[in-house]
Amino acid sequence: EDKFANENTDPVELRAFLDDTLPQFSALLDDETVAGVAKKPVSYLPSFRYAGPRLNQGDRTLILGDCAHTVKPYFGLGANS
Repeated sequence: EDKFANENTDPVELRAFLDDTLPQFSALLDDETVAGVAKKPVSYLPSFRYAGPRLNQGDRTLILGDCAHTVKPYFGLGANS
């Protein structure tokens, strides 16, 4: 289980994780934002699986647009709304 998927995770641990795995992205987030993300409640949105070609390089994956969230585009909540 992913410990960062739980609510009230440690913002210091989350920052360390972001610094290690996504340093360019982590540099854009201030400590208040990271703390807010760490405190967030658990999401009960449905999860979806992707069964397609490989979308990663080593242990890193980049997702953009409507694939970056679990809300299906036909709900009208995507980036184009």
